[in-house]
Amino acid sequence: MAGASAIHRGRASRLHLPEAGVRQYSLSGDPAVRNRYEIAVRRIGDGRGGSRWIHDRLSVGDVVYSSLPRNHFSLGPAYAEYILIAGGIGITPLRSMTFELGRAGKPYSLWYCARDEAHAAYVDELRARVPRERLSLTFTGPEQSARLDFGALLREARADTAVYCCGPSTLMNSVR
Repeated sequence: MAGASAIHRGRASRLHLPEAGVRQYSLSGDPAVRNRYEIAVRRIGDGRGGSRWIHDRLSVGDVVYSSLPRNHFSLGPAYAEYILIAGGIGITPLRSMTFELGRAGKPYSLWYCARDEAHAAYVDELRARVPRERLSLTFTGPEQSARLDFGALLREARADTAVYCCGPSTLMNSVR
């Protein structure tokens, strides 16, 4: 996986949620947009309470305090090509990277795996914005038989290709 750089702010922000404490979420929007933060939060029923509070209690117009963005997942500028692999809600920081890579004219491919289209964030927007030859969507639920072959995908990568991955531990381990 690639090292740190200043080209992208793989940004995350801590939200201060009343009754749910402080939670950190990846910023998924275009880094060039400076007047708002964009996040995607999957509701986890048996989690620590942050996603439930956001889904069940937060309304349009409510004020939520946030930290300034911190960079935890930098996009290195010195690569000839980029492979972005996302699983489920792990799309959030990688979606942000697609804005930056597109603006810089850097070649990239986005491989996005989710249980099904209903559980995949940003699918319509990605289909509309990311060139078709750069976007691969794989749905792996019980009614789908598709599985992404990470070995085949990564064997084709050149030495000057950066691979970024975000998602559940099973996906991360498969990519490793």
